[in-house]
Amino acid sequence: MVTDHRAVPVETLREFARDRAELTSVRQVAAEAGLGRTTLRNFLTRGTTPHPRVRRILALWYLGEKAKEQTPFLPEDYISAFDILLDGLPDDHRARAAAVLVERLVAMYASAGVEIPPALAELRERDADPAR
Repeated sequence: MVTDHRAVPVETLREFARDRAELTSVRQVAAEAGLGRTTLRNFLTRGTTPHPRVRRILALWYLGEKAKEQTPFLPEDYISAFDILLDGLPDDHRARAAAVLVERLVAMYASAGVEIPPALAELRERDADPAR
């Protein structure tokens, strides 16, 4: 996913704002984005390149809204993926292989300097808890 507001194409911003305005209103979308109603309406109807400040506000709003739409994976999603990946292994080897996969994934995230996804961290904790 794009995280730099300058990388979001203007037409993507226009389409996103237009879609949102069709669902609610130009006034509501302008308020959500932090723009004036007239400024947003001009952006939507004239099809011109917005002022850099307006473009930045729209892009940051767009990225924030897209981030809200991201559905986090659940530990069960990883378990389902492991079931597919480990399908050919005998049942008595699957649990150990899944634990190895979890640790390898955690190591890959660590070596990339990226935060471990919450579902993967939870799955790792489950595997480490002998009471489960």
